[in-house]
Amino acid sequence: MSVALEGSRPLLVETQALVVPTRYPLPRRMATGLDLNRVLGLLASMERHLGLRLEDRDAFVSLAGGLRLKDTALDLAACLAVAGCANDKAVPADLVLIGEVGLLGEVGRVPQLEARLKEAAKAGFKRAVVCARSTADLPKGLGIAVTGVSDLRAAAEAVFGSDEAPDDHRR
Repeated sequence: MSVALEGSRPLLVETQALVVPTRYPLPRRMATGLDLNRVLGLLASMERHLGLRLEDRDAFVSLAGGLRLKDTALDLAACLAVAGCANDKAVPADLVLIGEVGLLGEVGRVPQLEARLKEAAKAGFKRAVVCARSTADLPKGLGIAVTGVSDLRAAAEAVFGSDEAPDDHRR
């Protein structure tokens, strides 16, 4: 789950991913509700910085409910949904992921983080993973435990645990 902004209104969004072996020489990449070119960049970033092997797998990423959004705050949720599916690990149901992910694997700030976290807490989420640089600006008493991460590897470790994060197999 993540929290996007539609105008100035925070909107809870479920990001889904499916990663399956392919029988074809060129794996299929598909995005529904997200920009395909952005998803392709995120997949490449995960391969490079998480060591996630996707060259022989089809990858499908979708926003639930038929939503179509361009908010980069959904990047972190999309990345960890793919990483979790590729490694048969589920993202915990009480966790919300909010952050832009760059090509270098860094997790970046998003606008109006406080409003997004308040909306997530109001919906019953207990924990959030966000950009580490944003945590200093947050007030106390948001009603949600916030973990700051600097990159994809730290985010995977925060969500799946250090033993569950994908191994780094850089080429």
